[in-house]
Amino acid sequence: MRQIQNSDQQAFNVLVNRHIDALFGFAIRLGADPSNAEDLVQETWLRVWTKSDTYQAGRVRPTTWVFRILHNLFIDSTRKQRPTSSLTEEHEQLEDTKDLEADSIQTQREAQLMQLVEQLNASQRAAILLFYRQGFSTAEIGNIIGVSTQASESLLARGRRQLRRLWKKQNSVSVEETT
Repeated sequence: MRQIQNSDQQAFNVLVNRHIDALFGFAIRLGADPSNAEDLVQETWLRVWTKSDTYQAGRVRPTTWVFRILHNLFIDSTRKQRPTSSLTEEHEQLEDTKDLEADSIQTQREAQLMQLVEQLNASQRAAILLFYRQGFSTAEIGNIIGVSTQASESLLARGRRQLRRLWKKQNSVSVEETT
């Protein structure tokens, strides 16, 4: 980050190349459609470059800082406008284009789980995605979404409980429908 703060374009390119796919995936899983996710990621990188002087070394990892920027941009964009499509709709469109592999039980369970994750409130959803998909610690999650470490642990616990409830409810309905 020090190199980026000193306007080193090559260091910036390395950072972008390492994290652009993870940022895009995070934006999609938060609920942005692909076009908006691209815009959010581009705006994130623009802010990283133009506001690199606000990064404080040692306080958080650079990736934590970058993900927080994206998270804040997503929250701002959802406040300004109602999302035009949901993660479920995007997933269904992708499912239509997949080959036979998409029919596997594992893929169906993952899709089902992502639909349930979408039903969580925004903070729980962000915490779950950052922890399980991006591998951030609870302290880093707290920094990204702007809460304490304890609060991020609580969000994860409540999110997990809610996912278990939703999973059981959905699967008990599915079993009843088949009998």
